[in-house]
Amino acid sequence: MAAMKKLLSSNVLLLTLLLAATFLIYQPGLYGDYIFDDISNITTNTSLQISEFSWQAIREAATSSFSGPLKRPLSMLTFAFNASTTGFGAPLFFKLTSLIVHLATGLAVFWLAGLLLERFRSQANHSVLLAGPDWTRLMITGIWLLHPLNLSTVIYIVQRMTSLSALFAFLAAAAYCIGRRRMENSQPHGWAFVGLAFVVLVPLSAFSKENGLLIPFLLLAIEITAFNYKKLGSTNRTLLGVLALVTVAVPTGLVVLAVLTQDPRLMGSYELRDFSVVERLLTQGRVIWLYVSMVLFPSVSNMGLYHDDFDISTGILSPVTTIFAWSGLIGLVVSVFVLKRKIPVLAFGVLWFLCGHLMESTVLPLEMVHEHRNYLPIFGLIFAGCYLLLERGPSATLRRPIFFAVAAYMSLISVVTFLRAEQWGDSVLHAVSEAENHPRSERAQLQLGRSFMMLMFENPRLEYYEGAKAAFEKSIYLSKTTVTAHFALIQLESSIKQPASPTIIDAAERVLSIGPVPPSAAPAFRALIDCQMFAHCKLSDADVMRLANAALKNPRAVRGVTTQIAIYLTQYQIDKMGDGNLAILTLQNALLRDPQSAVLHLSAARVFRVVGKFDQAKLYLEQATRFDSLATYRISISDEKKKLERDVAKHRI
Repeated sequence: MAAMKKLLSSNVLLLTLLLAATFLIYQPGLYGDYIFDDISNITTNTSLQISEFSWQAIREAATSSFSGPLKRPLSMLTFAFNASTTGFGAPLFFKLTSLIVHLATGLAVFWLAGLLLERFRSQANHSVLLAGPDWTRLMITGIWLLHPLNLSTVIYIVQRMTSLSALFAFLAAAAYCIGRRRMENSQPHGWAFVGLAFVVLVPLSAFSKENGLLIPFLLLAIEITAFNYKKLGSTNRTLLGVLALVTVAVPTGLVVLAVLTQDPRLMGSYELRDFSVVERLLTQGRVIWLYVSMVLFPSVSNMGLYHDDFDISTGILSPVTTIFAWSGLIGLVVSVFVLKRKIPVLAFGVLWFLCGHLMESTVLPLEMVHEHRNYLPIFGLIFAGCYLLLERGPSATLRRPIFFAVAAYMSLISVVTFLRAEQWGDSVLHAVSEAENHPRSERAQLQLGRSFMMLMFENPRLEYYEGAKAAFEKSIYLSKTTVTAHFALIQLESSIKQPASPTIIDAAERVLSIGPVPPSAAPAFRALIDCQMFAHCKLSDADVMRLANAALKNPRAVRGVTTQIAIYLTQYQIDKMGDGNLAILTLQNALLRDPQSAVLHLSAARVFRVVGKFDQAKLYLEQATRFDSLATYRISISDEKKKLERDVAKHRI
């Protein structure tokens, strides 16, 4: 008992030091600004700033995300907590909350690592000495906590969705391990822990981000490699088989069916992409190995927020590395089944890593590469590597040198993480480093241009203007489907009282007319409208209408994107042009494309109220209420109703 207490206290002390070191290493990154999708998901989302706490306000904040079919309400509520307590002007507190989530997830990793080590050690018929710390467990946790590949998930605020989902996933895996161990040992409450994993923690993870739906696949990886299914009684075997059928086999079959039939609910977003489902699958073979290289050999230069410069595989030999990548992956999967009995921990590490990428690195029409997709999967590689190096591989004479080598690796990645944190903590330094490390990235050039433009606004120097212009022009050259850089260049020229270049306006119109009009077009158009109405932009009304209509008339445009553009345009037509009839026509045309849009009906009610057509405003308000099935706009509808009643009363007087 005394030895166990000593072991526990030493583990707790060292784990506390690891958490403190993680906080200190990440600390420089807390002082950066909002970036990229933070803007559209958080800072421009007024529903997150709850002034009067009510069920309706909380529900509106929880369902205010446009990311993912499940709306990610738990993550949105954590953003709402930050926005409502410290406001949008303090990204520090958003980032600090995300770091706290990361540290909490580290505790879950430590817990799960201990449970899995117990299983694999028992399989190998050996155990660690109780006289000191469990170094393997601590190394696994430390490398995961400090790995630079995880930094963007933590410091990039919107990716709290990923870290929160992973927290519940690790807890689900730990609960499953406890439940399965109890079943094997004929102890009570085994199914209670398994039920906790599936019934409580899977939904919590999925409502943070849809990746939580992969938890059953991760648990199956644990079951296959760490537990002996045959040791269970027939009832438990049957129930676990049914559970795997319902949560793994059936969803897999439905996804395969959706891909084969090109179901638009799953595959429709390929209209936004410049690659096909086959090209995406071919490319992901190379992407997976890119991720593996980042895990094993992390460096500041090969990482980054933006990887839109990654070349797409257009065939199995184009580029030729595609066939080698897929051959390697197939060999890796085959090795899992060949080595499952001999080296089960290696099979676990590979299966966990690959299962963690099943959603974002297979057929879904997502972007090709993002670092945050590794936050959960890399645990498998880290766990297997540490276990094999520290406990199974070396002879007694080599264990000490290998231990120090692993410790040196952890120190090295800590330095890389610290350097990345310093970059992320300085908006200009981060923009410059992203552009230098990814010179063919349209988004990196756009971020660099915006940074120079902000510097120019604060201190109007010629080199800042020239730097911003060069970056925006390079972003335009690199871009294929977005007009964000075009609009940014218009704002830059307007800021020095230069008329917008007709060439840039024509180029933007051309992209909006023939391209797929991605989601980024909506916030870009809103920024242009705001610049027209409240800042220095001086486009003619005809040019604004021309740009908006190019997107609104584009048959390839996604309905949700054109809905937002139509709403921004009507605001401009009402507030800047003073033309209510034109705004009504714009909304009526938008409603032909999206007749069940609650927000369009709400906007129509506002326009008809402003022009004094109160009966029509009331009808559209009723339609907005009818189509707002999730009560997403309940507060906004209520506010508009009050304004309508007020204006009607004034009119009667």
